[in-house]
Amino acid sequence: MPTSITVKLPKNEAERASRAMKDRGIRRIDRHVRALIREDFCAREIDKLEALILEGERSGPAKPLDEAEWKAIRDECRARVAKRRKR
Repeated sequence: MPTSITVKLPKNEAERASRAMKDRGIRRIDRHVRALIREDFCAREIDKLEALILEGERSGPAKPLDEAEWKAIRDECRARVAKRRKR
């Protein structure tokens, strides 16, 4: 069930938001706010991913995985997918 929120903006910010909506072809403020929230969420997830990549790069030289290690990775992935599908 959707939740309602009230947002009060200074006049200049409200005008900028209206222009931004028009530029993006968005007609309803709720859709604009949802788009901004999704963009923020994606940006945060990208930041997390970049941090993990850097952590991996700094962890030292890579070592090849053997078949048992690849099987364990595949099994874990399959288990995660199965768990998500049950929801």
